[in-house]
Amino acid sequence: MTYTYFRRFRMEFDLKRQALEPQILPEGYRFERWHVDWIPAHAQAKYMSFREELDTNVFPCLGEETGCLRLMRDISNRDGFLPRATWLIRTQPNFGLDNNNSDAESNSIAESTPANSSLAMSMTLGGLPQPVGTIQGIQTDQELGAIQNIGIIPEHRGRGLGRRLILQSLWGFQQSGLDRVMLEVTAQNRGAYRLYEQIGFRYLRTVYKCQDIVF
Repeated sequence: MTYTYFRRFRMEFDLKRQALEPQILPEGYRFERWHVDWIPAHAQAKYMSFREELDTNVFPCLGEETGCLRLMRDISNRDGFLPRATWLIRTQPNFGLDNNNSDAESNSIAESTPANSSLAMSMTLGGLPQPVGTIQGIQTDQELGAIQNIGIIPEHRGRGLGRRLILQSLWGFQQSGLDRVMLEVTAQNRGAYRLYEQIGFRYLRTVYKCQDIVF
């Protein structure tokens, strides 16, 4: 057995700086408030967002459908889980995709490319609402919250959904009475780091995540 260490940046957002407001999504999308029945939808969005990106090296469960479902259940059962800071983005029924959109956010959250799978097909079958984004929040102490995962599936990047999803979660943290929110980002994911900086997160320190590899 050998060990690999992944460098990650811890960042923090000061909720006392300004009063945040609920976000408005582009046409064709809607926010879903937390409900326990949405755990599978959150897990689908998480898997489709992270399955081929570098964070699966740090957290292997993100690259497995069952792993994402288990992770989502674990997060929702944690002490301090914050429903107000946990959001799902879905498409509106019969919303058609336009793959010509592109902006600086297109590679900022996850850097995988679309791939056909039975899961992806089942998410769009019959024009039903498709879960395309997920974020989860927990409260770690009286004043501090933490964002667990942020994911937008590849087909829906470049529309500003990731930025709005983060701001919606931060609004939820603020409504819960917290003063600060932290997150961690893998050092190689420079696009995500820049996005968090643009939103208002500031670097705190570098931490290392140990992943054991069995040969």
